[in-house]
Amino acid sequence: MKKKLTFNNIITFVLLIAIFLILTLLLTGHRLYYVRTNSMYPDIPQWSLIVDKTYKNKDTFYDKVSVGDDLTYKTESGIVVTHRIVFIDEINDVIITQGINGDAALDKSISFSQVLGVVTFSIPMLGYLVVLLKTWYFWTMLVCLIMIGLIIKLITQIPHQQAKSRPRSGRLLRLAEDPLQPLPQAQG
Repeated sequence: MKKKLTFNNIITFVLLIAIFLILTLLLTGHRLYYVRTNSMYPDIPQWSLIVDKTYKNKDTFYDKVSVGDDLTYKTESGIVVTHRIVFIDEINDVIITQGINGDAALDKSISFSQVLGVVTFSIPMLGYLVVLLKTWYFWTMLVCLIMIGLIIKLITQIPHQQAKSRPRSGRLLRLAEDPLQPLPQAQG
């Protein structure tokens, strides 16, 4: 028996694939961030979703990264920044980064302890979705839309169910039994 391909089936499939991919990334030592500014434009536009590979070991980190890699780190004030590495001093544990948009000044030097990850890839504009998912009004609107959809579905099913459950009149049954017999006259 063939199943009918419906919009709900497609949405469910896409959501399951997205959840699977996100869980796979998280379980393999990756983190998701989004870019709030244009400091990395055009390589990583504003509102891009970035996937970073995290490193727990300092030696492994310095073996894997090089000048020109994009790095996500947390500043002393707690702001998460993604910029390009322009200088590495492994011996003194010093990394200097810089935004690539225009003539941005060099950032303050950072150490491995501030590093959150190295950018593996980015997906433009998907950061909007992350921001949206973090807002209470998105979830409120989603619940309202689901409720409206359920109400519409219930309302459209009521006439259909009433038609199925309506008793047939005896007159129609007699027509079906003997179509040539005349119908009784209504008294009035």
